Amino acid sequence: MKKVMLAIFFVFICVSPAFGDEADERLSNMATSEIKAGTRQMIRAGIDNEDAIGLTQAMLKYRFSQENVLNHQQLKEGGL
Repeated sequence: MKKVMLAIFFVFICVSPAFGDEADERLSNMATSEIKAGTRQMIRAGIDNEDAIGLTQAMLKYRFSQENVLNHQQLKEGGL
């Protein structure tokens, strides 16, 4: 029984990140799919979720062009 419970727990732990794409949820109505992908790439590169999403939200709030947002995301990702 313990093995079964451990296996179920492991499956839930591994699957849960797939359901919770924070970048997609928090940028849903303001960003294009390219900008969301750039934000996710920043997070995968090691930038904190809050920092990456907050930076992207601020750039969109101040009406940065999509090209400028994507260029800045690439700079932040490479500047670790």
